[in-house]
Amino acid sequence: MILRHLQKQILILVLTCLVAITVFPSGAQVGEAVLDVYFFHSETCPHCARHMPLMESIEQYNEEVDVHFIEVHRDLQT
Repeated sequence: MILRHLQKQILILVLTCLVAITVFPSGAQVGEAVLDVYFFHSETCPHCARHMPLMESIEQYNEEVDVHFIEVHRDLQT
C-alpha cells in the first residue's frame, strides 16, 4: 500500500515536470526580448554582498538576461 502510494506520487511528479517542460520552454529564441533583472543592493548589506557574485555571473553567462545593479544605500546628496 505504501509502495503504491509512493509510485503514484512519483508518477504525478514526472507528469508535472513533463507539462512544465512543454508549457515553459527554456532558452531564448531569435527575436525574443531580453529579460531585465533589477538587483537593488547596499554596499553595507552582508546579504547583498553574498548574492552579488551570483548576480554578476548570471549577467556574464546569460545573453538573454540583463542585470541592472542599483545601489540603494548611497547618499545621493554627496
